[in-house]
Amino acid sequence: MHEHKSTITTLLGNPQKKEYTKRFAKAQYLVQIEQFLKTFRIDKELAHALKLLSYFESEAFYKVLFGLLKLERFEESKPSEVLMVVLAVLHRHDDKLYAQFLEHTFIHYHTEQTAKSKIHIDYQGIAKHLAKQQKLDFKESFGEENGQAFFNLYSGDELLVGKNGKSIKTLRKQVYKMFVAYLSGEG
Repeated sequence: MHEHKSTITTLLGNPQKKEYTKRFAKAQYLVQIEQFLKTFRIDKELAHALKLLSYFESEAFYKVLFGLLKLERFEESKPSEVLMVVLAVLHRHDDKLYAQFLEHTFIHYHTEQTAKSKIHIDYQGIAKHLAKQQKLDFKESFGEENGQAFFNLYSGDELLVGKNGKSIKTLRKQVYKMFVAYLSGEG
C-alpha cells in the first residue's frame, strides 16, 4: 500500500471522492463477507452468520484490519473511513490479493474466536479450500498401530501435519485444524 499512499491521501483529502469511494468499498466488502459465509457454509447457521457479519462490520474489527494493513500513519482520520478507502484502492490494484487478504482474515477470526463457542467449524472444508487456492495436493493417511490411532496429511511423500491419539475421528478434526493453521502460515 506504500506505493499508493498519494492516491489514498488524495481520496481522503477530498470529501466527495472519499464518500463516493467509501460507499462502493463498503459494498465490495459486504460481498466478500457474503462470499466467505457461503463458501464455508456458515450461512446455514443464520444466528452465527449474523453474529459474524455484525463483528466483521464493527469498528473493533475495522481496527484489526487497520493494524494488519499497517495504516497507523493515517491515525488522525477515522479508522473505518481510511480502511474503506484503502480497501477500495487495494481492490482496484489487485482484486485477487484483496479477496485473499479478507478471506484469510475472516478465516483467522472464525477459527480462533469461534472455536471458543459450541459452533461447529468445518476445518476440513476450510483446509481443502485453502489447499486448492495454494495448488497443494494432499492425501490422508490414517489407521492404528501398536494400539494407538494415527492421522496424517501428506503432500507426496512429505508429512505436512499429523497426530497420534485414541480416536481417528477426533484426530481427523484436530489434524485438519492444525492444517488450516499450517496453510494460513500460523502453524
